[in-house]
Order: sequence, then structure tokens, then C-alpha cells
Amino acid sequence: MHDVLEYIVQQTEREGGFAAVPRSRVQELAQERMEQNAQTLLETFPDSGRTGYLLRRTFDEVTQVVDELYDELSVSAFRPKFCELEFSARGALPGVAFAGERCRGVVEGFVDRVDVWQSGGRPYVRVVDYKTGKKSFDYTNVLHGRGLQMLLYLFALVRQGGHLLHGEPLPAGVLYFPARIERVLAAVLEARKQRAANVSWPAIAENLLFIISEEIVPWQPS
Repeated sequence: MHDVLEYIVQQTEREGGFAAVPRSRVQELAQERMEQNAQTLLETFPDSGRTGYLLRRTFDEVTQVVDELYDELSVSAFRPKFCELEFSARGALPGVAFAGERCRGVVEGFVDRVDVWQSGGRPYVRVVDYKTGKKSFDYTNVLHGRGLQMLLYLFALVRQGGHLLHGEPLPAGVLYFPARIERVLAAVLEARKQRAANVSWPAIAENLLFIISEEIVPWQPS
């Protein structure tokens, strides 16, 4: 999934961006990449019934995820700037160093995607993490100093990434993008739809992490 998303984001940006490229073309790019990956897989594993089933299911899942990606990026002021941005001694930016009471260390890794919004001559940046597993975002972990990797990368990019972004960047937030389709029984799905009809904005916002700024989100007190 990561490989397909990286490919379509880069190719779509080369062709003018999600706001300019039609959905059908983006899906065409996704199918093109999936067929390449499928061919590589079939050269490694025998074309069994199970292999064919898994490929068909993956194709269906990719189509749905790409639709969700297109829905967001085709109307967003943010545009993808980097895919698989590496933080390490070998990467575009150094690893994130930290010093605690008992130890010191360096966090190294990759950011799936970095999006940029230009406003007032300044680049606002958000880091995007493709979530292919079932682990959900939890504010409690952030409060207790866990699950901070994406935030560390965001602020490291703000402090040290000016040369990559051609300006002094400002942090906009972290986006956890679901890159998988949960498969559930029809009865369970219907029950979830009924509950979703009564879900309020605060409940939805629990899966998002914003850095609120008047420039990013105009504040209107209720």
C-alpha cells in the first residue's frame, strides 16, 4: 500500500496536482502500479488460488483508499512535497537527538509524506502517517510522552528543514491517514452507521492532531 500511495502522489504532482488531475487518471496510476507489483509477486510465488484472491482483495482495497486520498487532496490547500522523507545520518535531515535523565539517543526513520501550504510567504507543513494497521491514535499516549514520533519529526522539520522548503516553515500538524479498509460483517457495519449518525465533531476530532493557529484555522468561539 505504501509503495502505491507514494507512486501515485509523486506522479500526480508531476502531472499538475490532485486539483488538476481527474480521479480516473489517479486510479489509472494506482492500477498501473498494482499491476507492476502483482507481476513481481507472481514471479516470486506460484499463481495459486490464494495468491489470486489476495491480489484481487488488495486491488479492491487500493481502489477505495486512493478514492479517499483523492477526496482529501483534490480540495486541500496543502500539496504533497516529499514522500518517504528520511531522518538519519544518510537522509535529507539528521535524526532527532534527545537527552533524558538516564540516557541519550537519536530517533531515525521515515515520514510517509510531507505536505506544504504556502500562505503569506511562509510554508506551513504537516507530516502524514499512513496507518495500515489497527492501532488507533490516542491523545493519552501523547500526554504521557508516548507515540510522539510524528510530532518529533514535525518539529525537527520546522527547525532544520528550511533549506528543503525554501523558507522558514511553520508547523500545521500531523495527519494519520487510514491506508487500509476494515472488513466487517454487514450487520456490524449497519450498526456502526447508526452510531455514526449521532457522532459529534469532538468525537471525530479525537483521531486528529492539529496545531491550532488563527492563520491555519480561523477561530470562531461558540
